[in-house]
Amino acid sequence: MSFEMPSSEESFVIRKADARDSCQIYSYVQAMAKFHKANLGPNQSPENFRKGSMCQVLVVTTEADRSTILGYMLFHRAYSTWMGPVLYLEDLYISAKHRRKGLGRRLFQSVLQIGRDEKCKGMRMTVHTWNKQAKNLWEGLGCENLTETRHEHFYYYRIHDAGVTAKSAL
Repeated sequence: MSFEMPSSEESFVIRKADARDSCQIYSYVQAMAKFHKANLGPNQSPENFRKGSMCQVLVVTTEADRSTILGYMLFHRAYSTWMGPVLYLEDLYISAKHRRKGLGRRLFQSVLQIGRDEKCKGMRMTVHTWNKQAKNLWEGLGCENLTETRHEHFYYYRIHDAGVTAKSAL
C-alpha cells in the first residue's frame, strides 16, 4: 500500500508493521500513554509488545525512508452478535511533526479496506470524552458518535492480569 500526497513533495507509504518496527511503535505507545496521563506498567516492553500482540498494525513512513515510522494504527478483529465480524480500532498515533498532513485519514482508509477485504460489517473505536481532537477526527471521517446520535452510554469495565485479581473465577 503506497500513496502520493498531492499537496506535498513527500511521498508516503502505508505498510504492515513487522518485528523491526516494535521499538518505534512502542515509543509512540509510550507517548500516547503520557498524553492520556496513563502508565503502561512494568510488564510492557517492546519485546512483550512484539510477542504478545494479537492485533494488526499499519505504519506510515516516507517513500524515501521506509524504516522511520511517522505514525501507526493498531486494530484487531472482533465479533458483534448483532452485526457479525467487525474491526476494533485500538490506537491511532501520528508524530507531532507529521500531523495535519492527512496521514491519520490514510491509515484509517487502509484499515477500512482491510475490513472490506475481510468481510467485516463495521469498525468500532472509543474516545475519551475530553479528547476533542480525536472526536473531531472521527466525526470528520464519517464515524457515528453513538453517545450523541443514539444516546447510547456504556460503562467501561476491565479485568487486569487475565482475571487473576477478579473476585470470582472464570
